[in-house]
Amino acid sequence: MFLRLLSVFFLVALSAIPASAGDPFNGKWRLEQSKAKITGAHVRAIEIEAAESEAKFVYQGVDAEGQPVEWQIRTSIGGNLSGVIDVPWLDAVKCWRSDSRTVLIKLFRSAVNIGFDTMELSKDGRSLRLTHAMLDAKGKEIKTVTSFAKQ
Repeated sequence: MFLRLLSVFFLVALSAIPASAGDPFNGKWRLEQSKAKITGAHVRAIEIEAAESEAKFVYQGVDAEGQPVEWQIRTSIGGNLSGVIDVPWLDAVKCWRSDSRTVLIKLFRSAVNIGFDTMELSKDGRSLRLTHAMLDAKGKEIKTVTSFAKQ
């Protein structure tokens, strides 16, 4: 009886640990309002599911008119080109890690590089800094840096 109870306890304890818990990027990240100095269109939350060779990023935000928007990027990690569907301003991405705490995403539209997202984890893994750099029609870089807290 004791062994059966112990095995049930062990299975319950294992089920409480998410399968993707191994990667420090994984989870829901919410905009830190106290550090936000942005207006107009911006990202309010990011949900990340990353593994060794692939990742999924779900962005939630508001557009220039203040309306809620959501888009998703599924990609391989390692610098290969991955197509993106259902995102009107984005056709493809390249994604790679420069180290264990940094993810880089190169953004493409019509086979032209239009910008980058750089996600950097804090040393304690409790905050995420997103640097979003886009090129405008004249080729000028427009950069925003936002901080997110892990939920």
